[in-house]
Amino acid sequence: MTSLALRYISHAIAKLPEETDSARESFRSAFILLMSEADTPADAFRAAFDGRDESLLRAVFAQWPDENWTRIQAQAKSTRIGTLIHEQNYGMLLACRDAGIIMGNTLHLLIEVALRHDDPEPIRILREEFAHTDLIWKQNDFDFSILQCKPRLAPLLWEEMQIHLQNLHGRAMQSFTRFRTGYTELKPFAALLASGRDITPLFRSQMNRMHPHLASLVQNTASKHGQLALRALEPDPVAIIGRAPDGIFFDLDARSFIDDYPERSEK
Repeated sequence: MTSLALRYISHAIAKLPEETDSARESFRSAFILLMSEADTPADAFRAAFDGRDESLLRAVFAQWPDENWTRIQAQAKSTRIGTLIHEQNYGMLLACRDAGIIMGNTLHLLIEVALRHDDPEPIRILREEFAHTDLIWKQNDFDFSILQCKPRLAPLLWEEMQIHLQNLHGRAMQSFTRFRTGYTELKPFAALLASGRDITPLFRSQMNRMHPHLASLVQNTASKHGQLALRALEPDPVAIIGRAPDGIFFDLDARSFIDDYPERSEK
């Protein structure tokens, strides 16, 4: 009966408008009063989680500090950590972390949310709260992250790209040259051209079949004079990464890129 009452209270809290602080506090007090009488800690956890109330969730964790919350969380379909990330409920996400819940690969969803909403906050959380201080984006799909990137995330992605550019044979840089049938990669290609690095090694195996116009752009990266010519066309590499994929890059659009590079589907 107590567990049912906790669920009713948590559902009431979830439906309250943000400005009803006094009612919210009354419900919270009632929940905490009843919480110790719950049938199991798992019942209290599910109720607090379903109510999407960080303070109640932390109260539950404090009431039973020695519980294996990773096991309890994994056993309930309604308490998925990924749901909190998709809802951008970072307070509850950190409460779960503080309780020792192991999140593993679920944290990669923060990258998806960051790209979808053009929001640097999930990346900050990964770095500062979960100590992902090195490489954030998946290297095998790094070109696709560039393709999806919008203006607010562009400086962060450019910063990481600088690390990958130090190893042109790494997975991230190789992802730029995996051209797929019917898939135009003009924007990632433009990001490479604007990187300030010699990228001819990336395209060495394709230069003899690449359209002369694109080949000349790639060859420009190998010399100081060529780099100046590229910079005259696109002076801001961060702006390239934040631009819409259907935009103009180095005087090319998606259609002309296809026409200039019909062999892009070849390996």
